[in-house]
Amino acid sequence: MKKIIVLTLIMLCLALPAAAFEIRIAAVERVSKDQITLAEIAAVSSFSGEKAELEELQRLEISTAPRAGYAKNINRVLIELSIKSLGYSEADFELLMPKRVRVERQSQIIEAAEIESFIKSYLESEVKREDSQVIIETISELKDEQIAAGDYRFRIADNFSASFGRNNLPLEIVIGERVEKRLFYNFKLGLKTTALTAARNLAYGTIITEADFISEEKKLFANADEQLREWNDAQLTGQELRRTLRKGDLLSLRDLKDPYVVEWGDKLRLNMELNSVSLSATVEARGRGTVGDLITVENIDSGYRFQARIISASEVEKAH
Repeated sequence: MKKIIVLTLIMLCLALPAAAFEIRIAAVERVSKDQITLAEIAAVSSFSGEKAELEELQRLEISTAPRAGYAKNINRVLIELSIKSLGYSEADFELLMPKRVRVERQSQIIEAAEIESFIKSYLESEVKREDSQVIIETISELKDEQIAAGDYRFRIADNFSASFGRNNLPLEIVIGERVEKRLFYNFKLGLKTTALTAARNLAYGTIITEADFISEEKKLFANADEQLREWNDAQLTGQELRRTLRKGDLLSLRDLKDPYVVEWGDKLRLNMELNSVSLSATVEARGRGTVGDLITVENIDSGYRFQARIISASEVEKAH
């Protein structure tokens, strides 16, 4: 008789439906990823299924997450339908939540000072000058940036190349492989160095001399590489101004009617040393430039071409 009762109880238990599992969601939840999953907003309890089934339930995507610093409302119906899409019926689970849930995106603030420090370190490494101090002057102030939570890094566009004067640097804030935010840094790039400035007013067409200029410490921005730093007799004596200079104006190659001391086709004397013996030869310029520039020259006898540095209007030396 006892065996019959036990068997009857077992059969009754097997005939009863499995207990419903609970899904509990608060009125306000916070997420960190691009997709709102059940795992991020809900606590599941009393689940009697397989581990793989629970993991599938937790991975369930409910909706896209709001942008960093923003929130969105998700209603009860959407969550119920999402759970049922996995094959569960209303009898399988009990959803404990308000009619609507406010889902907020976790975020973080990157301070403007950190962004500016990164940019300036990058620029200083890219624009190295041994004889000058690099100057970076901000035109448009950066602001604090709010982005999604997570490890981030800064990335500068591959096609950006800094030049003296005004620049607009494109910067990306990246989390993983996703570009979280794009912004632009507007700045002026220059050099603080000595430069030749007019000692007096100089009219157009003036044949300049060393006495017409003084060397002063200046901030150079536009065309900084073209500004002349010190007087060079071979390069400047006898040159004619192509514009009027007022006292204090900077002197650049653009201000000279003929800024190049060597032109294409000029015959030049090449000075060189071979086994401690000084030699000279005649070469022909295959480029143009001023004192200190590297140009291509050609040996008139052999036709061999190589790089040489301009010493004066008539001399070059073989580049090492």
